[in-house]
Amino acid sequence: MLRAATQSLDNLRDYNAAAGGRGKDAIEFVIGIDYGAVTFCNIGSPDRLDFTVVGTAVNIASRVQGLCKEPGESLLVSSNVAGHVRPLVQTIGKHQVNGLGQEIEIFRVIPQPG
Repeated sequence: MLRAATQSLDNLRDYNAAAGGRGKDAIEFVIGIDYGAVTFCNIGSPDRLDFTVVGTAVNIASRVQGLCKEPGESLLVSSNVAGHVRPLVQTIGKHQVNGLGQEIEIFRVIPQPG
């Protein structure tokens, strides 16, 4: 999951580097990742179904993504993810996020050589 996120950001940088020369606008996005149980399903009525994913991990990932702007990071992960990739991340502290009663620790991904 971390590899896919970093590859997406590498692809974004490559696209944006070439976009101006092709008359295209640059694209911007940031990524927030959490790890945990989710439920995925179709929600709606028979004439309008939407596939969705719900759960605490989805909500936390969304909140972590929202925190990217403040420290100027493109990719942040929760402590649930950091526990699985500890040598690749560095804490940026605990943050309060909407919908949770306690602060959660957020981590930035350390750039890897190569």
